[in-house]
Amino acid sequence: MTDELKNARAEYRARIKADSEALEGVAEVAREEHRDLAPIEAATCDRLARRIKESRGLLEGLGPEPEPARPHRDTYSETEAASYFMDLAAVRSGAIGKVDPHAARRRLEANNREVERHNRLQVEVNERRMQRRGAVALGSDGQPVSYRDLSTGSGSGGEFAPPTYLVDHFASIARSAAPLVALSDRVPLPEGCFEIVVPNFATFANTTSENQDLENVPPVARPANPTTTVGGLTAQVGTIQSMLTISQQVFDRVPSPGLDKILMQEAAEGYAEFLEEQLFVGDGIGSGGDYPGIYDNPGIFQQVYNDASPTVTKLVLNVAQAAAGVGNARKRMPTAVFAAPARLEWLFGNNVVTDDGSDMRVGTGLVTRNGDDMECYGPVAGLPCYASGALNLTGTEDVMFVGRPGELLLLESDPRFDLQAEGTVAGQLGVLFRARTYVCSVLRYPSGWASVFGTGLVRGAGW
Repeated sequence: MTDELKNARAEYRARIKADSEALEGVAEVAREEHRDLAPIEAATCDRLARRIKESRGLLEGLGPEPEPARPHRDTYSETEAASYFMDLAAVRSGAIGKVDPHAARRRLEANNREVERHNRLQVEVNERRMQRRGAVALGSDGQPVSYRDLSTGSGSGGEFAPPTYLVDHFASIARSAAPLVALSDRVPLPEGCFEIVVPNFATFANTTSENQDLENVPPVARPANPTTTVGGLTAQVGTIQSMLTISQQVFDRVPSPGLDKILMQEAAEGYAEFLEEQLFVGDGIGSGGDYPGIYDNPGIFQQVYNDASPTVTKLVLNVAQAAAGVGNARKRMPTAVFAAPARLEWLFGNNVVTDDGSDMRVGTGLVTRNGDDMECYGPVAGLPCYASGALNLTGTEDVMFVGRPGELLLLESDPRFDLQAEGTVAGQLGVLFRARTYVCSVLRYPSGWASVFGTGLVRGAGW
């Protein structure tokens, strides 16, 4: 329907409504006064009735009213019967769970088109987010790549993008399972990106004050061409992959789309836990591997707490000293403390009664909890504290971190999945579920972080 027809229909409807209300108003006055219409009132009603009839005729002359467009319904959603993972398994391994492979492929290809339309709407937003951070994404050839280079795959190359609602569910679970990931500066990773380069100003030279009184000012030697040393922080894109064997019984008995959310939750929690551990300790504390975490970054502040008889008060003091080290180096205070759940409960489990009788935690303040996984504990040394399962490290000593997680740039791709019934798995009436995500992190300001470690953080019995 053209804009002219829309405007004409709206005008005639408005005219009919106005004349009908005027006609009813004249008649209502006579009814309230319990009398017949006066001659002038009757003439007015006749004129209005003729105008209403004329307007209705003009409206009918415009042709039948087109049916309203039906709202778009995604191929896969929480209200649809189709299962993304069942369809994916059917396409990869033939009929499974009573799903027709041909119908499954049609749904997967339709979903690819829906995901691509959704991603195109986010192109401008994502481009601006990268530009504000000064980050440049480079491809395998070293040339910049853009969010405009979308490639969700049509199915012919074996790529079937997960539906948008499952990607959102994946991100929500990952946030609740990994506080450092949730609090970091998260940006979508552009398609085809192999590395990220972020400008790094090593020294901001020649920052001086000027004397406003120009009389009797001795000459000051300044370089002819003051410069700022500019480098670049480069980080490679890595892959996080997980695998899970799913029994045939699951496919046969779990209703759709419940299976999709169950599998997505398993994948998201495994991904988040592994990513969180990589961000904190990389390949392991002191491993010197290809992926060093915050702990092994030489630019962070290290607070050593050695104590054969540790107490809450002394540990909180060391956390405060670590926070002071961050503040002195970064010129900004840290915003969070991270510790293993058992370490936090050890801190908060040592209660004392203050002079006014209130129940307090030594050096920490009152604790309020509402059951939200991402809700912080604390404060500890005046800072909110988060429990991270990734810090349940092997060994006898804990490590605590104090830092500014909002300055950790984290780029993540949407998850990709594959399901296959083959080899030993097929012989066991099972399906191999594989999930992979591409990630890249840049710690732009290592001075904004500190670690607290030593014999004072040895786990005691029962903890």
